[in-house]
Amino acid sequence: MKNKYYPFDTLCNNSYITYKARIKAHQRIRLEENIWNFVGIFSSFILIILSIVRLMDAEMVWLEGKKLDLIIVALSIQLIIYSVFQIYINSRRFAEDMFKSYNSLHKFYLRVSALQDKERKSESEYKKNIDEYNSILETSANHTPFDYYRSLRENSGGIHNQLQKSDGTKNLLEEKINNGELSKYGVNFIIATGYIKIYSPIILIASTLIIILFLPIRFPTQ
Repeated sequence: MKNKYYPFDTLCNNSYITYKARIKAHQRIRLEENIWNFVGIFSSFILIILSIVRLMDAEMVWLEGKKLDLIIVALSIQLIIYSVFQIYINSRRFAEDMFKSYNSLHKFYLRVSALQDKERKSESEYKKNIDEYNSILETSANHTPFDYYRSLRENSGGIHNQLQKSDGTKNLLEEKINNGELSKYGVNFIIATGYIKIYSPIILIASTLIIILFLPIRFPTQ
């Protein structure tokens, strides 16, 4: 029975790409967690400073009316969002699940790669491996299109000999775009919005920091 009836090569390629995508997902989740931790610590630190300023009855240039109160409210909202993120998102558990998933996928990929060297394969053997592959996928939340496209973009060359490039493309993502499987603008939009989502807390913190840096404190004379 010929190999083409039981496409172990396709299963091998899919498991490798998914393995790489879930590595990206694990890295993204950990980065998001670190950024949100920074948001929580920084917001708390600035709130303490502003509270001390208010207790000392200091005057802040360009802080007219309720501007100081608005800054304190904005930082308090950031802390609430951070608390919700930590309680309900539980990114650490997601990261651990993703870590276990891509490790299992890597082991599966290595084992299925070896099966391609066999001359004969049975239908039951193929179905068994398909079931195992699907079971591994269910051990964690799925990776996002952002993770998937980044894994394709960074996978230069080919996974196996049949994927080696002869058309001048640099990576699998470029190949799929050239073949019309993916839209270049759609891919760029998803990647761009993905990075914005990851770093949006930093953007918010940076904006707050710029405002505070341009508010020099002038203490009242005794």
